[in-house]
Amino acid sequence: MSRHYCDLHCLLGSDAGKAALEDRDLGDDCVHHARMFFDRPDYDLVSAIAGSFAVAPRGTMVDALRRDYDATRAMIFGAAPAFDAILASADRIETRINATAARRPRSIGPATSHPMRS
Repeated sequence: MSRHYCDLHCLLGSDAGKAALEDRDLGDDCVHHARMFFDRPDYDLVSAIAGSFAVAPRGTMVDALRRDYDATRAMIFGAAPAFDAILASADRIETRINATAARRPRSIGPATSHPMRS
């Protein structure tokens, strides 16, 4: 799981990543996609409301991610970013996407079923 946070950290440093944070339509598409393909009650995707996204890990999840990152960082090509820098990026991403949503509020309707699941 820590590799996904590492990916977000790296994306945040790119022009494409910075642009994605400002693209409200892309965010809406991500929520819709997640609801369509990964909509399980334990994922609580109903609460994925623009302006209240929780990206940064909290509590015991931070320690678990740190252990996972320490165990898997050898798989990263080149210099591996510091884990604390990854956490800081997750905080910045969460703050930014929620601020973007607040500037242009709208709700995401329920996902329609996927044609392959019918």
